[in-house]
Amino acid sequence: MHESLKSIVIFLVAAAIGSVATYFTIASLKVNDCEPASALATQLQTSDVAVGSATISSSAMSSSAMNVDQLLKDLRTRFIGDERSIAEKLRDFLAQHSDQKNTAIAAKVIVDLAENNELLPDADVSHLYHHQSQPELKRVLAQVLSLRGDNQLLNAYIADIEKNVHNAEPEAQQKMLMELAKTHYVGAVGVIEPLLQSQNNSVILDALLTLRATGNESHLHYAEALVNHPDQSISWLAKDVINQLQYLSQKARTRLVLADITAELPPI
Repeated sequence: MHESLKSIVIFLVAAAIGSVATYFTIASLKVNDCEPASALATQLQTSDVAVGSATISSSAMSSSAMNVDQLLKDLRTRFIGDERSIAEKLRDFLAQHSDQKNTAIAAKVIVDLAENNELLPDADVSHLYHHQSQPELKRVLAQVLSLRGDNQLLNAYIADIEKNVHNAEPEAQQKMLMELAKTHYVGAVGVIEPLLQSQNNSVILDALLTLRATGNESHLHYAEALVNHPDQSISWLAKDVINQLQYLSQKARTRLVLADITAELPPI
């Protein structure tokens, strides 16, 4: 009987020890199982933040685009209670916001009203031109007046460039030629012609490109003189200019069209 009781006690102690070991094993497994879940939760939270940031960024971009559209609409619209003309609104806007983006916005408004003499009369276009220091905006204003049949401002704009172009360094001449090309106006050809005889081949190439953008069939002889130039790139471009200009009548580019102005608008 004594031996039987002793065996029962030993069995109970062993069972108790086994239960404790099993408990700690299960607890350990639960902890380990939780770790990946916790890591996944952290990743999901991080993803939520990233997605949220992307949404905010996208929303901000959309809001910015909407703000530009609303600003364009406000600047080209007369409102009850605001006695200012469109030109006066643009003047005030540019006085407060003179950076490149807002200059581009003003230019877009002017082009949008290019064919609306009532909202933006010729006198207002001229006034804005003479009170601007931004070359791109001055060019757009001059082009709008040319669209309406008056090349006075466009001739003045080109004359301002001509004052400096012939005494400038080649790199500066190339930049001025780029500005002349944007006019799409035959009045620029007189400035280009001497540069077609430059000692700098890069200047000649840019002068040919500008001739292609501003000339017509009456200016073919300028390109023809360079067809046999020893520099093959100049010779090739001269032939291309001839091919382009021979289809443009002598009246072409004597007055701007809306598509030419729109194509050269500064980006917003």
